[in-house]
Amino acid sequence: MRIFVPGRLCLFGEHSDWAGEYRRINPKIEKGYTLIVGTNQGIYADVQPNR
Repeated sequence: MRIFVPGRLCLFGEHSDWAGEYRRINPKIEKGYTLIVGTNQGIYADVQPNR
């Protein structure tokens, strides 16, 4: 089986999308912003079931 894992391009605000979770724990952390763009580039792999 051939699988594809798509990539993404962060134009600014690297990691602010997932790192924003820490703001829930510590509201003193400044609010961040990010702009993410989808891409048709990524990683392809040929895989076999593990039996």
